[in-house]
Amino acid sequence: MHKQEAAVFMGDILSKKLVTAEGKTLGHVADIQLSDGPEYRITALFFGGRGWFYRLHLLNPFVSRKLLSNKPYVVSWEDIERIEQHAIVLKPGCPRQSSQTELADP
Repeated sequence: MHKQEAAVFMGDILSKKLVTAEGKTLGHVADIQLSDGPEYRITALFFGGRGWFYRLHLLNPFVSRKLLSNKPYVVSWEDIERIEQHAIVLKPGCPRQSSQTELADP
């Protein structure tokens, strides 16, 4: 039996609060990473202040001077337990990596 997948709209995810299973707020979703088409799938969420700076390319001047990393805070889509009205809740024990994760360039 195949797991049924539901359609998710970007507007339902962007800016939503990201919380751990224990209720700790990690930040707000700033951007979404998608797999290649034609069937685009969410692979990761960028979150927190660094996620917004990354999305808007505001970190580039600092990265070029090696003052900051250009990697935003991210969580794998596989770590998402559920999407609620005002928050996205992670599975228990996630995120497995609390800071930066290597991802493909968005």
